[in-house]
Amino acid sequence: MDEKTKERLRRLKAMADDASSENEAMIAARRLHALLAKHGMDESEIDDSDGVSWGDKNTLLVRGEWCQEVMFAIARLYFCKGLTHGQPRFRRQGEGAGKRFSLVGRELHRETAMRVIQSVVRSVYAEAKRSSREVRPKHIHPMTWITSFCEGASYRIRVRVHELIEAGRKGALEDEDGAQLPVLASMYDTAAADISALLADTKIGGWRPKGQVQSARAFNSGEAYGHGVALGHELAQHAPNTLTHASEA
Repeated sequence: MDEKTKERLRRLKAMADDASSENEAMIAARRLHALLAKHGMDESEIDDSDGVSWGDKNTLLVRGEWCQEVMFAIARLYFCKGLTHGQPRFRRQGEGAGKRFSLVGRELHRETAMRVIQSVVRSVYAEAKRSSREVRPKHIHPMTWITSFCEGASYRIRVRVHELIEAGRKGALEDEDGAQLPVLASMYDTAAADISALLADTKIGGWRPKGQVQSARAFNSGEAYGHGVALGHELAQHAPNTLTHASEA
């Protein structure tokens, strides 16, 4: 590979890591992954980390149980594991109180998963509030509607994540150009084993609560919305460069 291409990879990696502009970072990440795939490179060739590790530098505030379940699901989709923990005793100024979410996995996987999680959670909550203003029956309390809507979206998103993972494990996923992606079974199995080993060493586990549904209509509206949020596109962009070396399962 020529030096010009290497420099472009380094610039795209820096842009993808820049949290000042979420949209630009997402675009840079897509271009980075496409370029890596074109040259048959593995992410480890530009990844500074050594295997799986903690991703607690960019933790997210958990909005509720529905939010936590979405976070856990998308983490699995991108070869990571989500963890929640209590609010630190001394938190930064402007940082809300409550449970925090972080990721365990390889650095590039964590970065991609975190961007998708942020995008999905924000879009679900924004749509829940919009539908509460515009279509909620007057006899249903706004928070009842919003909570039930989010639970419906969370349920549908988790079903879709399961379907995407199963399709990926069988080699039934395509990228945006229609090209068949590699079989992801070995990648998922290896990531799960590495993460389990890391968690076993630190004796940390996860926790998954059940959500509450108080409005069936809002739940159904949320489920319909969850059916349409973007999940697989980033996986299609991300998978080829990390799996060019993976054996068929």
